Amino acid sequence: MADVVMLYSDVSLVDLHGLPMMITKAFSAFGDVVESKIINDRETGRSRGFGFVTFADEQSMRDTIEGMNE
Repeated sequence: MADVVMLYSDVSLVDLHGLPMMITKAFSAFGDVVESKIINDRETGRSRGFGFVTFADEQSMRDTIEGMNE
């Protein structure tokens, strides 16, 4: 079973082209990333400022939380 970390960011000021790939690359330093997804507003198509990263295992998820909070 995959484990998911929810991430928050003010991405409204960032060009979102390629952002999921950049997120995958950044989070891969902590473990095997299965998927990364930025959540968009249904009506406007703009980012809502958060997303999800899915890891292959729980330890990768925990390592990410610990590593990103340092």
